[in-house]
Amino acid sequence: GVHPGLSMIDERNNLLAASAASPRDEGQSNSEILKREIPWDHFKDSSLISKSDYNLLQRIDKKPLDYQLDLLEEDGTMYAEVFLTVLKHITREDATQYVLTMVDVILTGNARHASIFKSFLSHPSLNPFGIFFRLLSRQDDIIVGKTCHITSILMSEGLKPEGEAQAFIDWIVQQLSLHTLLTMNRTCAISVLSTLQQVLRTSDNRASFCSANGLGLLVECMHKQLAHPQQLYQILNCIWMLSYCQDVGSRMADVSLVRGLVEVLKASTKEKVVRMVVATLRNMTVSNECKALMVVCGVVKPLSTLSHTTWADDDIVDDVEVIRGALEDRVQTMTTFDEYKKEVLSGELDWSPVHKSQHFWEQNVPRFEEKDFELLRVLLSLLKPGEKVPEKSVAIACHDIGEFIKHYPRGKRIVTELGGKPYIMALLTSSHDAVRGEALLCVQKLMIA
Repeated sequence: GVHPGLSMIDERNNLLAASAASPRDEGQSNSEILKREIPWDHFKDSSLISKSDYNLLQRIDKKPLDYQLDLLEEDGTMYAEVFLTVLKHITREDATQYVLTMVDVILTGNARHASIFKSFLSHPSLNPFGIFFRLLSRQDDIIVGKTCHITSILMSEGLKPEGEAQAFIDWIVQQLSLHTLLTMNRTCAISVLSTLQQVLRTSDNRASFCSANGLGLLVECMHKQLAHPQQLYQILNCIWMLSYCQDVGSRMADVSLVRGLVEVLKASTKEKVVRMVVATLRNMTVSNECKALMVVCGVVKPLSTLSHTTWADDDIVDDVEVIRGALEDRVQTMTTFDEYKKEVLSGELDWSPVHKSQHFWEQNVPRFEEKDFELLRVLLSLLKPGEKVPEKSVAIACHDIGEFIKHYPRGKRIVTELGGKPYIMALLTSSHDAVRGEALLCVQKLMIA
């Protein structure tokens, strides 16, 4: 069944928005930006801001944070209007960075002040999300990072972008497809992902993001972020939210996604990362196609390891048990030739139960004749010297060729005719124990059969 609800998103993302470090460009800290002298009088004389805007800015500019927070208690709405006006009408980069930094520092000091923007959500020209999301096109890490940090705080405090969210979705899809998340500085990337986490909390935004191939792009990004635990966690949190879409089966039954999730499970020891992966896999068990892919991609073994590990979070234990239960019947029916074929053709073999099942080999070995011994040829190609095949896949291919020789009446002759013998013999001197062991067993079968 589906996880105990998306309410977890609220609690986890509120924590996340509060704890995400305020983005700093690697070169410039907030205090350095706020030391700049901004020519407010010039903007007033050029009619870019009104005299009352100018007076309000003079009262708050360069003042200690506590004093600024007190001013917002009294005149918050007026200040929200000034900030939005400056961000909308003044395009000078230093001024934009300055005002964003001021707002960011204030909201980081007290997120409750997000409410000063609330009355502008229905404003025809000063909708905060409309103004903030338009700033994303400025392609400046400070502006993008601060904008995303501010919008993620606004959303975590209950302000909703409604129709304006589409502008962010279009922008993030473009960034993901251009791989810019990998090139922008780390704090900026974390802020961008924080905003995406907030945007995906509504089902309309999730559907909109998915129909723009957002999920596929996130999966690509996940494969490249394995070395960065925070970004990886945020990407997985987004993928988990997408697993609540109505059509989980058709959207999530993707070999690259499932393989990626399994890789993360094998590689990561970070509890929050593991928690996101298993919560996602649990949601995916509603689809038979997803379950088939999980078994093919080798999720059974890492799940077994997880179930023998002690976790502080009970959710992980529950989720692992639910997934293992859901896959049990699948593992039984997985000893079918079609699923085995899918695994071999993927070129990435895992010790799923089918390889060791005598029943499977007795029943299915005649089917190896299909397409002129296509599967046997693929298995043999995995043994070729010079091919970059993981050692485990080489060992399993040796094992399966041995099983074919043992169970197929002319098995030995066919393997020899296809030129497999020298490949197997060469592996007897492999530096990997498992490969050497399976090659030895395979050679013995070649000699005896």
